[in-house]
Amino acid sequence: MNSSTTNTDVTSLLHQLEDEGTKAYNKLFPLIYNELKDIASVQIASERNDLTLNRTDLVHEVYMKWLQQEDLECNSKKHLMRLASKAMHQILVDYARKKLASKRGSGAVKIELDEETLDVKEAKEFLELDHACKELRMIDERMYDIVELKYFSGLSVCQVAETLDISTSTVNREWKKAKTLLYMKLNKEE
Repeated sequence: MNSSTTNTDVTSLLHQLEDEGTKAYNKLFPLIYNELKDIASVQIASERNDLTLNRTDLVHEVYMKWLQQEDLECNSKKHLMRLASKAMHQILVDYARKKLASKRGSGAVKIELDEETLDVKEAKEFLELDHACKELRMIDERMYDIVELKYFSGLSVCQVAETLDISTSTVNREWKKAKTLLYMKLNKEE
């Protein structure tokens, strides 16, 4: 199936969600399943080593979350993929919180944060990164959107620029600022 057909089909099904509910979801999900798995791969790769969720589990968790929602307001495939990325991120945050609560620090996880790569090595750091991103959102929404799309969704600079309708140079400049701010927040003296 080509991309424009899929986009058209997805958009059409998104409009049917209110009337058809689960039936529309059951038609929609196969159309976007592989793309959701790609997003899940990026999300998991940015997370950690001891994660027991795999990308299929993560995609299915998102699906279950969407089914439980009464009113998923979404008007395009691009918007839906962004919502999926946010949902996956939240599932991983919740998972890290549970893991940390159950092991109280002994759950070593892969989340190393350095200014260049923003990699994370353990659950506590993953939660700290999530908190720092929320603070970044209060400072600059667009910078937060760039981090979300580039780091958590795995989009390229060009894809982020297209999604946010800004230039690639703006994405690069804001990405650099965001990494610096996050690095400073995560490495401040406690």
